[in-house]
Amino acid sequence: MKVGEDQRVRVIMITAAADFELQVRARDLHCDGYLQKPIFRKDLIEALRRTKLIPSEAAQPSKPEQSAD
Repeated sequence: MKVGEDQRVRVIMITAAADFELQVRARDLHCDGYLQKPIFRKDLIEALRRTKLIPSEAAQPSKPEQSAD
């Protein structure tokens, strides 16, 4: 059974590791996104939009940049 693009699981890797090799491995494993801590709201929203987990017209954050942890 083939899974359609709109039905597949989306994966955003979140890590505290500042390791370029880990980012490359995440891409090789077909992660849809990669975020390194501390995670800021704008970066999280951008990753969610890129993976189509939220619509692109979702409201922009109005608060100052904060960590999402």
